[in-house]
Amino acid sequence: ITTSSGSGNITIGSGVTLQSNAPAFFATMSANQTGLTDNTFVLIQFNQTSVNEGSGFNTSTYKFVCPSGRAGKYYFFATVRVGATSTDALRRVFIRMFKNTSIIAQASSDFGGITDGNSYDKPISAIVDLAEGDTVEIQALGDVSTSTWLAIGGDKDSYFGAYRIGA
Repeated sequence: ITTSSGSGNITIGSGVTLQSNAPAFFATMSANQTGLTDNTFVLIQFNQTSVNEGSGFNTSTYKFVCPSGRAGKYYFFATVRVGATSTDALRRVFIRMFKNTSIIAQASSDFGGITDGNSYDKPISAIVDLAEGDTVEIQALGDVSTSTWLAIGGDKDSYFGAYRIGA
């Protein structure tokens, strides 16, 4: 490490521990999640990762599981793009984040039915204190005028990520 003056070095003593932001992950959906029941919450199926440091994100269960020895504070973020079919109008979008079985963050938008075949992104984020084995997942709900809704995947329209920020 070089000093701010640009000359000389700084020595870090043996009692100093440098923190890593791992585990960290960024998950997306490989395709749309379709045929979802109107006005019903579903677990969003984030089934692929481009980053999965520490292997905490499970692409089969669509959940992050805090790995052994990595308890601490985490910053979580997600966006779900909810869409209506071509014959429906999107009226409301709701997204929530769970730690184990408890809601830790939620957000919604109410449109009153805009146009047929529309979609809307809904972001959410939270700082969460996790113990080993705790899980975090994302659920969403679409309220449409007559039929089913979909969570839009592919090309990072919907995503879920996190990184550890401290012990």
